[in-house]
Amino acid sequence: MTQTELTPKADQRPKEAENLIDTAAHWLGWLMLPLLMPVYAMIFAFTLSVLSFTSTSVKVSMTLIVAGINTALPMLLILLLKFFGLVKDPGLNSRTERFIPYAVSIVGLGLTAWFLSSRGAPIWLVMFFLGGAAAGIVNLAINFRWKISAHAAGAAGVLALLVKIAHEGLPITGSFAWLAIWAALTGLLGSARIYQDRHTLMQVLAGYAVGFAGVYLMMMIH
Repeated sequence: MTQTELTPKADQRPKEAENLIDTAAHWLGWLMLPLLMPVYAMIFAFTLSVLSFTSTSVKVSMTLIVAGINTALPMLLILLLKFFGLVKDPGLNSRTERFIPYAVSIVGLGLTAWFLSSRGAPIWLVMFFLGGAAAGIVNLAINFRWKISAHAAGAAGVLALLVKIAHEGLPITGSFAWLAIWAALTGLLGSARIYQDRHTLMQVLAGYAVGFAGVYLMMMIH
């Protein structure tokens, strides 16, 4: 076999690796969509904290309500905005298209905090959603001038929740492992956003800072 016959396969390997990285980055971005963070937060709260002793029916019903307010309704709004031509990309990669979705998400997080409070949820969980709303307000203000990473902010907010649970939320076995796993995923997510040219390094770091600080500082108030 000649060197010429070997060259196509050798050239193909870097391309295959690049395609694999592109696919992984794409799916990680969608699996860690900011609109999914409230749902992940509820799952973690109901499985890794004292709330794990809550009945299954309550866990499912409350998680579905949170998903409806913070995931389904905003997604429906984004699809409607795209249908009417107000949004070009459902991924909201353009800074100018983010105002209405940001506002709706902030209201949704605030309503969720009120709902959980009315149902007697622990104050740290209520404050998680208020912290998310506070981080959203900061992101919205920054978004008028600069494209901060909402993905990074959302993932860092959930990371703050896991830190709080591990520290004083009466964690159960596995909470520290999930904290480490989520920290790794948060780092990979930021790298993926940079790799895909969705954000710069500073935009991702700013998202981490706003998301983590907004949630953690708010959860300290109780």
